[in-house]
Amino acid sequence: MRHRVGRWPLLVGLLAALVYLGVPTRKYYWDGVSFAINIERGAADPSGLFHPNHLLYNTLGYALYRLARYFTADARALFVLQRANAVLAAACVAMICRILIARGVAVSRAVWLALLFACAATWWRFATDADAYIASILLLLGCARLLLPGEAPRPLAVSATHCGAILFHQLAVLFFPVAALALYRQAPERPKALRAVLVYAVGTTLPVLAAYAAVFRVIGESRSGTFLSWVTYHSPDSAFSFEPLRNLGWSALGTLRLFAGGKLGAMRGDWIGISALVLLGGAVFLLITRHREFISALREAACGVIRWREFPELTLWIAVYAMFLFFWMPRNTFYRLFYLPPAILLLGGAAPWRGASRASVLPCFVAALALWNFSFSIYPQSFAENNRPLEFAFEQGPQWPPGTAVAFREFPSDLWTISYFNPQAFWIRLTSVHQIEALRQSSMQSGRSLWLDGSAYDWLEASAEGKRWLALHVSGGRSAPSQFRFYRTVP
Repeated sequence: MRHRVGRWPLLVGLLAALVYLGVPTRKYYWDGVSFAINIERGAADPSGLFHPNHLLYNTLGYALYRLARYFTADARALFVLQRANAVLAAACVAMICRILIARGVAVSRAVWLALLFACAATWWRFATDADAYIASILLLLGCARLLLPGEAPRPLAVSATHCGAILFHQLAVLFFPVAALALYRQAPERPKALRAVLVYAVGTTLPVLAAYAAVFRVIGESRSGTFLSWVTYHSPDSAFSFEPLRNLGWSALGTLRLFAGGKLGAMRGDWIGISALVLLGGAVFLLITRHREFISALREAACGVIRWREFPELTLWIAVYAMFLFFWMPRNTFYRLFYLPPAILLLGGAAPWRGASRASVLPCFVAALALWNFSFSIYPQSFAENNRPLEFAFEQGPQWPPGTAVAFREFPSDLWTISYFNPQAFWIRLTSVHQIEALRQSSMQSGRSLWLDGSAYDWLEASAEGKRWLALHVSGGRSAPSQFRFYRTVP
């Protein structure tokens, strides 16, 4: 049965977009910075635009970056990605509201549940950053919209949408059994249901494999021995964990952190921070005065969620991701974003929140949660001082005028941020003492300075020849002004 949606999803999405765009994070997750670096190098090195974990995300970012450069010559890819994610995240909020209303949830409750989703701590955090999860989750929500109970099966539309989700982030592949179950339940007869599932399975698998094979043929073969090892690439610190009790604790804590995050000591004492804290106190006071209704509402929600058989697709969606993440990097909260949407949708269908007084508890709870996350996480992280590599990059910038060369041996994530926010300097990987001497002479002739980072200094110091060079051309020895070590060479 279809329900009239109206303009509420659009209004909720616009509100979310204004909030996300208004308070962008400055505590960038390292992935987003690496994406931005590869995008800005895209014209010179297109291979950096393709990564097996999120095959098309950097290509979309590159297209948006080039479009932004058409209008503003000094556009930076990191900020383009941030704004794009803010808009896509707001579209997810609108889609959540739309799906809830389409499933028969009262408009007022659908709006507040969509706002609950919008202000969930981890979602809000990544909605203002540059990472690859938001676009993929938006497309999964598009699948969920096509798979609503009572709708006619549209396997090709579902497969096309799911293909996009997988190509933006590999974790979207775990949605496969959810879509298959929903399509099966949508069809009125078993033969038609099986045919719909088969069409969806083929229509999803073949295009995704073809896309990966094409990219591997162009850039992957030179970087990895086999197609399988390239497709299943993961960072060295990523691994499965088989410690059930510890994983259970991390899973519970990670799910809680999806909704509430931050640190009390992070709160800022300016007028915005104090105003938010005062409003938070008011929201908490209202919840306390309605504690009986709040407890009853939580009890109803818990009892409703237990009725999981009434919502098999949503339950399976949560279960598939929760089980995988129980073993795969259980400490990571951000991957749990993939089961946040079905958790909100399940809450909307399972928790009736009956009665006018009880219904008023939901807005109070959402307001309190939003103000908590804003006060202790989102707002503080919008300042560079809470990102030490970024703060250092701004401090060091005046010492590196245009044309400065910085030699490094290793390029850790902190250096990504420092280098990205100092594009006027040239960053050069050091391979030999002869190379550093040639760089020094070239810098002297051009009247520009040459610096070494800590990894280059340590590498040179490990050899006798390097030690002699350091003694001649670097003053101050191992002393460094901060946790990030950089040394200026002298003639």
